[in-house]
Amino acid sequence: MTGVLKNEWGFKGAVVSDYFAINELVTRHRMFANVKEAAERAIKAGVDSETPDPQGFTYLPELVREGRVSQARVDDAVRRVLRMKFEMGLFENPYADAATADAKTASPDAIALAREAAQRSMILLKNTNNLLPLDPTKIRRMAVLGTHARDTPIGGYSDVPRHVVSVLEGMQAAGQGKFAVDYAEGVRLTESRCWSCDEVKLIDPK
Repeated sequence: MTGVLKNEWGFKGAVVSDYFAINELVTRHRMFANVKEAAERAIKAGVDSETPDPQGFTYLPELVREGRVSQARVDDAVRRVLRMKFEMGLFENPYADAATADAKTASPDAIALAREAAQRSMILLKNTNNLLPLDPTKIRRMAVLGTHARDTPIGGYSDVPRHVVSVLEGMQAAGQGKFAVDYAEGVRLTESRCWSCDEVKLIDPK
């Protein structure tokens, strides 16, 4: 995160830990004896901010006094977070207008940026015989298989989205008037489609 992301690629933003990730270096992954050690390694690795609540990073003053983390590294982390807040105008306008916030979501500019980010982040591991991009004039029927090709779960942080375009919907729209699209669920491994359910019940293989 430091050598490549920040130094080589010139990333000026802040690196934020995932939900309780620093604490889970101790509790889940068992990489360190305590959260103080985990915090030391995290900030040295390039993490600038801890979410959702500070647990490991509460030890930063102590780690600096002990000489285990440099003051310069802490300053860099703070600088990155403050820079984003300044650029967002949070010091001049710290409070959002809840009445207008919803209307500003999913604007045409935001949708265009999201689409561009999705396109540029795709990685194609193999493209045998230059199959992609697909040529609609050479397709008569297309089979779309899999449970998530239709229901498209997007994780537990997304709440209820305004609209989600599934793989099936996208192919049906692209093929309209050009080629037929057939769908089958294929093999479903569990009864529940809930991503965060505690109990997983396997389907009857019969």
